[in-house]
Amino acid sequence: MHTKVGQVIELWWEDGPDAMFVRGHMEPAAAREILVKFYDDDKALYPMMACHIGMPRTRWGRWSREIGPDGPCGVLRTYDERGRGRFAVMEAEVVE
Repeated sequence: MHTKVGQVIELWWEDGPDAMFVRGHMEPAAAREILVKFYDDDKALYPMMACHIGMPRTRWGRWSREIGPDGPCGVLRTYDERGRGRFAVMEAEVVE
């Protein structure tokens, strides 16, 4: 999946999202604003999602391939430290 800095990384969740992601590192408030606007603009697809976004934190992400029930799929793994093949992301937990 190719995203640019400041874009939301859209993921498919089986049981609803545990976290939401923005590509790149930035101020947490700016990342949260991007997420709120993204999910608030598409209320039909993401009802009530914008009000459940926690404050994002700086992480590092890496795409990995896994075999799921429907065949191969990409999985976003997140880490606290930078490393080979990892890229900057802001991760916000979904809060109730």
